[in-house]
Amino acid sequence: MKGKEHETENNGDWKRWFSFERLVIALMLLSFVNQFALLFTLTEEGMGLKFAARPAPLGYGVRGKYIAICDMLIAALFIIWLLKAVLSGQIKQVRWRSYPLCLFSLFAVAVFSALNSHSIWEALFDKLSQFGLSPNGIIKAMLFAEPFREAATELVQWTLYLIVLPILAIALLQRTNDDDKTVFLDIILTLTLITEAVAIWDYMIRSDPSNVAGLFGSRNIYSGYLALVLPLLLAHTIHNKSPVRIAACALAIVLGMFTSLSGWCWLALICGLCAVASFHQRRSIWIWAIGVTAFLCITFLFQMRFYREALPHIFDPYDEELDVRKEYIEWQAALTGMSQDAPPPRSNFLLGFGVGGYQINIDAYYGSLPLKEKMPFDSNSLYLVTGMTLGFIGMAALMFVFIHNGALAVELHRRSDKAFSKAFGAGMLGTILALAMSSIFTNLFVRGTGPLIVLLISLLHILHSEVRSRKI
Repeated sequence: MKGKEHETENNGDWKRWFSFERLVIALMLLSFVNQFALLFTLTEEGMGLKFAARPAPLGYGVRGKYIAICDMLIAALFIIWLLKAVLSGQIKQVRWRSYPLCLFSLFAVAVFSALNSHSIWEALFDKLSQFGLSPNGIIKAMLFAEPFREAATELVQWTLYLIVLPILAIALLQRTNDDDKTVFLDIILTLTLITEAVAIWDYMIRSDPSNVAGLFGSRNIYSGYLALVLPLLLAHTIHNKSPVRIAACALAIVLGMFTSLSGWCWLALICGLCAVASFHQRRSIWIWAIGVTAFLCITFLFQMRFYREALPHIFDPYDEELDVRKEYIEWQAALTGMSQDAPPPRSNFLLGFGVGGYQINIDAYYGSLPLKEKMPFDSNSLYLVTGMTLGFIGMAALMFVFIHNGALAVELHRRSDKAFSKAFGAGMLGTILALAMSSIFTNLFVRGTGPLIVLLISLLHILHSEVRSRKI
């Protein structure tokens, strides 16, 4: 009898490991760290579709649009879950109060910015006058009116990230226990080590530092990804105290510090890890400071690539031609664009040019500033991109997302009596801090890292909602 009971228990554990929730979350995590996509091209001659690797961000295609595999996977999984939930009646069990309304506020601003945009609707009406009001003409007008097409594309992606994905995450994660959630972080740790192994290969054979990118499309996004996940993994490891996890996390941190050749994202990573260490013990800050100092000394003594290529990224504002780096010049152009009025009667200060309008409009505001052709991938400041496309209200909504979730992380760490929740709160504070800092110099809502950010924020709200419900 005991043998049968033990066998039944093992079968239950095996089925629980391959539960629907675990498989779905594992699939999403796998999709976040790959850069595979389908390239959708549109010309006067017709349309085309082909497979692409390490694509440009979705909103930056000139001759075509990259449809990321992770975006298609999110949509497919949501449809499957929705059908399953409606047929089984589980949709009534979703804890809607866990939905992160801060993300919805950002989405709402994006919609209003599109409705308010003069350039979006002017381009559409111009194409309608060219192609006519027949069904075929309307479709052509929507496809070939670039500002309208860019806005529609961005809104579809924002809907997936800010509406669909949080609902899917809440529906799946609210039914998991702390052991299941621990598995998800272990998956992230494993994927981080895999992408770092690819980055080491890039580090050894690629002379251009912008190509040291792991599984991602640029060094900024790779380094930004490390700044997002390593603070969370450090907190998870400290509270879990598993020797295997401690060794794996220590290896991930060391490899990440050496292969992160984006100076500002590296600095954000250091600050995020420091925040996590301060939650553990006060003296941990001094230990961490000594470790960072030793790291900098080693890179200096051995003249390693980090010292030669990442630190100048922080301290040297000039490029190889002794001109101010284009990313810094674009800051001034973007600020000029935010302060100028769009064609009357619409003003772009409050709601911007409209979602998806950054690349279309930024060149017009360079003025006498030098406009070089080349700029490092993903060097656009998220704050300035948001401010120029969504206006002052959009930038305020973005900053609210950071501040609000940082406060929730602190509260979760202090009020929760569960080890996983306390660790996740401490780790998310480091993650949010690193995200807010790195967003000054890059945009981590592209190339797969955007959905990962939303998933982590959704999990933060789920855990915080559980703590509040227990305290009431």
